[in-house]
Amino acid sequence: ITLGSYGYGSTFSFFKHSPIPTYQKIYKKLEGNAGVLAPSNAEGVQKVIDSHGDFAFFMESPSAEYEVSKNCGLITVGGLLNTNGYGIAFPQGSPYREPVNIALLQLREESKLDMIKMKWWNKEKAICQNENDWFQNVWNLVLHCRFFIFVRI
Repeated sequence: ITLGSYGYGSTFSFFKHSPIPTYQKIYKKLEGNAGVLAPSNAEGVQKVIDSHGDFAFFMESPSAEYEVSKNCGLITVGGLLNTNGYGIAFPQGSPYREPVNIALLQLREESKLDMIKMKWWNKEKAICQNENDWFQNVWNLVLHCRFFIFVRI
């Protein structure tokens, strides 16, 4: 299987700067083959679909989950490589900082963020889930890997 990623984003940067030998090897494979660095996640996902199982694409888990929710022929393999949070920046002294923090905390505590994610990410996922569960479990056992990649089934 050929490995690829978006060539200009945080996933590629993660491999480039990782001190972990396995991730350094992945970076060298990505860097050494310009054809595997997609100009966008959408083009990387399309390459997975077109490759009929010969190409796997690394991308951030929210994007990967969203793509899988839209296409039953895609699955994610393994767990998370890295976990990073996201933030909203305001100018120092902004009157919006505290109300936005409180609103986000309230949305999280009331599970509304999860409900929003389910609305958009899992819209069609229920249709695909049973088809892919067996393959996901077998693949995880065989590879014992810890990263998200796309594989076309």
